[in-house]
Amino acid sequence: MAKDMPGAPLYAARIEELELELSLLASVGDPGAVRPIAARLYGKGDLPVPLGASQRPVRDVARRLLADVAHEREEEVLPAEAEEEEEAVSAAGLMHDAAQHARLEIQVKIDARLVSDAAAGERTVYLADRRFGARQAARLAVHEVLGHLLSGANGRAQPLGVLALGTAGSFADQEGVAIYLEEEAGLLDGHRVRTLAARVLATDSMHEGASFHETVRMLHREYGFSALDAVVMGLRAHRGGGVARDAVYLSAWLRVRHAIEHGEATSLELRNGKLTLVDLPLMRELARDGHWRPPAFRSQPGYCPSFAGGVGPKRSSSLRATTSGTSPATSPPSRLASLTRFDAT
Repeated sequence: MAKDMPGAPLYAARIEELELELSLLASVGDPGAVRPIAARLYGKGDLPVPLGASQRPVRDVARRLLADVAHEREEEVLPAEAEEEEEAVSAAGLMHDAAQHARLEIQVKIDARLVSDAAAGERTVYLADRRFGARQAARLAVHEVLGHLLSGANGRAQPLGVLALGTAGSFADQEGVAIYLEEEAGLLDGHRVRTLAARVLATDSMHEGASFHETVRMLHREYGFSALDAVVMGLRAHRGGGVARDAVYLSAWLRVRHAIEHGEATSLELRNGKLTLVDLPLMRELARDGHWRPPAFRSQPGYCPSFAGGVGPKRSSSLRATTSGTSPATSPPSRLASLTRFDAT
């Protein structure tokens, strides 16, 4: 690769990351080989996150959130897709509503095999074949469409192809941006925050040698998650022998949140291609020579798809969740595809 080509460091770093991802794919099913690679790619509970003027391991923040945040769950009333006339509102409909707002053309596919609630492909949102809470469905639309799909669409419109594929480390920070958008729209409730925190501890449990059953029992008995929720989180941590990416969700959200609140980045800037906070200084230099163009697609700050009953208030600066849906202070269709291709919420 020519070292003087525009964005050369981005390509070099992504090639190194792709080599690790290929090693991970070749090792699926072998815990002894998979887990060290997964830890290098996605981290564990020792990932540092900004907390006030200092940094703390994300596992410490996760434990505090699980102790302090109310364990609430809304009634699941919306179908994935409207099948009857009286079901005028559906999760798929909210996805299309968000896409129309950003002028994106998307597809929504219902998949009964989906373990997570939703996942994003290049131009497609995959939804689990189940019912969703009204706030949950709106949150998924914001996360998948205005987060992942908008970043991908802007990346495909850029001169540098790596912004469509994703720069090294972009999986984590793009999840952080998508969760920040949930919070900005007033949709990040206590159940969601507790789930993000529990995923960190499930990841640590797996890396410390616990079995799948031990991880599930820990989440259910010690932290009060339902048996089903505990099993789903356990599956995410232990799948493929330990391809656990879930520590990045909470850590990246807090990292992105801190950067935006301190004027170091904007959510739109971070969605102008699939990139990371670390990439921004170089991208701003490249913009001066036309190698990073203004975003082709954008969304209004705090936008939330409408649904019957309205939404909660907009985000606050506190890290504690409330029952109103204010912000807290506080596997897709193919197994192999879920390791590298999809962004599972």
